[in-house]
Amino acid sequence: MNIQTLTAAFLLVFTLFWTACQGDKNGAWITVNPKGEMTAFGQPVSTFEQLKSVLVDSLANMSAIPEKIDIRFEGEVGMGARQEVETIAAEAIAAAKLLKNAPKIEILSYRKEQGTDCDKPDSLRTFCATIDVQYPSVVGGEKALQDSVGKWTDHYLFSMLEGSWEEPIKAQTLDEAAAAFFTNHQASKGSAAGAGFVAMSGSEVVYNDGKYLTLAINGYTFQGGAHGLPTEALNTFDAQTGKIYRWDELVTDKTALLALAEKKVRETRADVFAEGFNFDETFVFVLPANYGLTQEGLFLYYVPYEIMPYAMGETEVLLTFEELGDLSKIRL
Repeated sequence: MNIQTLTAAFLLVFTLFWTACQGDKNGAWITVNPKGEMTAFGQPVSTFEQLKSVLVDSLANMSAIPEKIDIRFEGEVGMGARQEVETIAAEAIAAAKLLKNAPKIEILSYRKEQGTDCDKPDSLRTFCATIDVQYPSVVGGEKALQDSVGKWTDHYLFSMLEGSWEEPIKAQTLDEAAAAFFTNHQASKGSAAGAGFVAMSGSEVVYNDGKYLTLAINGYTFQGGAHGLPTEALNTFDAQTGKIYRWDELVTDKTALLALAEKKVRETRADVFAEGFNFDETFVFVLPANYGLTQEGLFLYYVPYEIMPYAMGETEVLLTFEELGDLSKIRL
């Protein structure tokens, strides 16, 4: 047995011992007294939301998740509080099982350069094109999810590299899309634009609880023209089927959501409205193409030109579950 295996075994034994000690210390994993004071695994918690969060995190880190959590009600605890705690305990077990089996996401990289002076500092280049992208890949989980995320990722990267946001994609592989990017760059030879063709992206796992998976790819590309173009891909997937959640599956009323989103955007971007900007026939307010679930609610991302001029940049807003109220079809 090597040192890594011994260390892992020691940590597992220590975790189980610590958990057992907490149970012995409290007589239960959850305690509740008549004053509403609660503990979870010996840790004081002040709200039902915090109770569930502590339970889910603790249970998900166990080697085996129990089917039931021991609860001790000390003294005369009201029936409503008892039922709430028991419901939370059951929900925490289900959530922990999902979290423990959540799909594994790997962030992959792809980098290529082509040109006559790519070895020089950026300020001295006259003809160079650079591709430097990072993107998510599902390496564990359902094949349907792997395929769906792969297709979604390919569409974003291929469109960015081909410069074909409004046209059908021709590439079948990332190498083919890169070739199209370099061909476009070759056509710019002799112009100022050829000095710094670039396509880059970063990636983030926004939310992953085993049921919902929200992924984001944010990028930037310059392939000639007056300026570069910031881009984004943000969506929520069903972790089992790979289905992408659309507005009708997330909210009950898109018209009401549109009004709520506009109100939040006006609050978030108060600076541009103070300077005289307003929505009109040119810049119509719409729900964004990029949106997804987070732990707190629905995150909306507007790319430049989507609802405002390029110079005003992107717009990000979060509609919390509290703000959404009955509009949300999802309860995390």
